[in-house]
Amino acid sequence: MTTTVITEVFPELYNATLPGGKDNETNLNSKRLYLAVRHLLSELFSIDREDPVSPEPEQFADKYTSGSDPDFFDEEKIRFLAIMGQLKLAGYDDPSFARMERWSKFLVDVESSEVDVDQEAEFERLFPRGSKRTAPHDPNDPASNNIVWIPASARPTQEETFGDEPHPGGPDNSTSPPTPRRYHFRVLIVPEFISEFTAAMQQFSAYTELYKQVYRGLHEHSQGKYNGASVTVTISSRQLAEVTERLIRDNVNPSDPNIQLIIENALSRSISSASGSVDGNFSSFGIDLPDLDAGTHVEIIPDNLNAVRVIYYSAQLEEMRLYATVDAVVEHATSGMLPISRGPGLDRIYRWIKRAPERINEFERRGLYARVLGLAQGNVEEPLPNREFSDLWFRFVASVSRKFREITSTERDEVSNEQIHKAGRDLAVNISLHGYGITAPAAIELQAIIQEMIDMLSDPEILRAYGVRDIWQLVDRVSALYLNGATNGVKYRTMAASGERIISWLARKAPILSSASALGLGITNYDSNGNRRATNDFTALAELAERWLAVTGTPDEMAAQHSDPVDLEQQITVPMLGSNAGGFSANVQNVLDQAGVDLPNMPAVPQI
Repeated sequence: MTTTVITEVFPELYNATLPGGKDNETNLNSKRLYLAVRHLLSELFSIDREDPVSPEPEQFADKYTSGSDPDFFDEEKIRFLAIMGQLKLAGYDDPSFARMERWSKFLVDVESSEVDVDQEAEFERLFPRGSKRTAPHDPNDPASNNIVWIPASARPTQEETFGDEPHPGGPDNSTSPPTPRRYHFRVLIVPEFISEFTAAMQQFSAYTELYKQVYRGLHEHSQGKYNGASVTVTISSRQLAEVTERLIRDNVNPSDPNIQLIIENALSRSISSASGSVDGNFSSFGIDLPDLDAGTHVEIIPDNLNAVRVIYYSAQLEEMRLYATVDAVVEHATSGMLPISRGPGLDRIYRWIKRAPERINEFERRGLYARVLGLAQGNVEEPLPNREFSDLWFRFVASVSRKFREITSTERDEVSNEQIHKAGRDLAVNISLHGYGITAPAAIELQAIIQEMIDMLSDPEILRAYGVRDIWQLVDRVSALYLNGATNGVKYRTMAASGERIISWLARKAPILSSASALGLGITNYDSNGNRRATNDFTALAELAERWLAVTGTPDEMAAQHSDPVDLEQQITVPMLGSNAGGFSANVQNVLDQAGVDLPNMPAVPQI
């Protein structure tokens, strides 16, 4: 009888397929979360103290698969993955809340063998320094890069090393070629993260059996047909948390005789949501809270920004007439004018026609563009357009462009890092504010629609019918022949691609933009000779800004005029449902009056 060999892999802990291996940014960030969860389980709940999991995430499965009878469903393993998944699902995948790079005192003090006793408690939260060190760190000794951590005296003395990582300051550029530098691996755990970790632990304790059932379902669902061959089972901690969350909301009993069928249904809904289907669960979006260590009241929700990315991308495609081209092609097929026969292209057109009543229409799309981006397209009358977006957007890209040019010149700086921080924060707050409401589900649907349109228009038979070679030639030809003239497709494609990536940068930097300091934005660094350089991250952002300005034909003089900061009288971070004693604000009240809607008085929303 052939024995089936089953191997579990956890790509969210360590993904061996990523370029760079352990040094890949995704793997480094995953390791920080992994070590933080491992540390807090031990310190707060005395779990895994005697026989802890490996400090290396890629060796996590080894503890549970050794021997002839591997324990795939060990409760401690499921607990670890469930907590990891809950934190990832909620957006708390950085135990430092983006503070580690900005908390520069640690980068200095950790190199010193002497630490102020009053700061001892703070150092217990910084890996691998811990509460003690085996010896002073000798910067000239390569072996000392792997600084060890001695756990607290309350448990048996045990030395561990967490390895190293690329130096946060980058390679040594004083040599040719630049010499890579290594630094001891760092993890900073802040009190806010500990609170979220504790909440995740409490949820697992309350629904342990349900998590175990879901894990078993994921394990078995991943095996497929193997018939004695070796099988690799891929387990997603985020999916474990998401599916279990669905079952908790549905009050599913883990002892239900049909529990595995229920889990399969929840899993299919989870996959549907991840793929962008409108039948998915929009609430599965993680919420990444901003960093509030500086006491600021600015709130930027990364998920709102990521939703607006799609809206911006779609708006540029609308201007390029991609949607109108699809409508024209469908109309030609419906009237029998399109010379194509049965095949994938015609099937896509038919599905497009049948699903039309369920799809967001042009009027709704243009209203969304006006409300979220302030783009006045067509005859749409949006009562609450985003009037500030255009100016804030232009100021940000102009400031980034000008700052990048100054870094590479010897002239006096006219744009400071704090000005970049303010321009980015003002824009991100505006986008976050207008990303509330139905923006997120609409973005999911638009993403799926865009992909469906591109698949349809890329069909070889449809392209041949119009005598073109690719989708963009098709858009130009249909626009010229049937839509009153072609537009500048290159312009709008470039604006769509660069614009959505700029918004993505703002979403990634949301915790830093929410703070009161530009430290951590990673705009410049210095080589060993003291020469200032733009970081790779800022260089990539500046190239996107330059590309956007160039394709829109913006003169340098105009960009320079709009790079100066402006004082905003107010900066609302959440939609206002009421104000003072008057209930609704005047604009909202006027809209309700025009619609004949009479609502009861609502208490004013307090301004935090």
